[in-house]
Amino acid sequence: YDALAQDLKRRNEYPTRVLHLWSTEDDPAHGSATENFDEAQTRSFYSVIFLSQALAKASATAPVQIGVVTNCLHSVFGDELLRSNEATVLGACKVISQEYPNLRCRNIDVVLSDGGNAGALIQEMSKEPFQAVVAYRKGRRWLENYDSIRLERPTAKMPVLADGGVYLITGGLGNIALLLAEAIAAEVK
Repeated sequence: YDALAQDLKRRNEYPTRVLHLWSTEDDPAHGSATENFDEAQTRSFYSVIFLSQALAKASATAPVQIGVVTNCLHSVFGDELLRSNEATVLGACKVISQEYPNLRCRNIDVVLSDGGNAGALIQEMSKEPFQAVVAYRKGRRWLENYDSIRLERPTAKMPVLADGGVYLITGGLGNIALLLAEAIAAEVK
C-alpha cells in the first residue's frame, strides 16, 4: 500500500476516490465462521487500515474518499444471510476519518446476487451529503438512521449491590481487591 500510494503521488495520479472491494465474497455461506475469520480480517479490516495509513502518509492534506464495499454485512429486510466475519471493518470505517482528517470512509453494503451494483457504487461515491453507512437492496438505497428516545428518570433508587448479583473486580487480587470482595460478600449474597 505504501509503494502504491507513493507511486501514484510521484506520477501525479493521486486518487480522490478509492473503491475497496476486497470485503466482498461471492458465497456468504462459504466455509465455517472460524475458518474464515482471519482471512476476512486480512481482506477487509487490515486491508482498509493499511490502505488509509498509506494514503495519509503519502499526502496528509489531499482529500480522499474511501468506499469500502461489503457483501451482506447489514440486515435491511431481515432475510439476508449475513457475513459477520466482516463486521470489524465498520469500526475501521468510523475511525479512519477521526484519525486522518483528509480521509472520508464510507461502508457501502450490497448483495452481490442482486446484480446492477456497479452503477450504484459509482454513483454512491459522488453522493452528497456524505453518508457513512449505506446499503443497497433490490435496487433501492437504504441509509443508517437513529431515532432519538427520551428516557425518564427512575422514580426509585436502584440498589448498588443486589443479592445474587455478579461483580467483576479487576486489577488482580491485591489487598484493596480482597477487601472490596469481602465487603461485597458480607453485604449481599
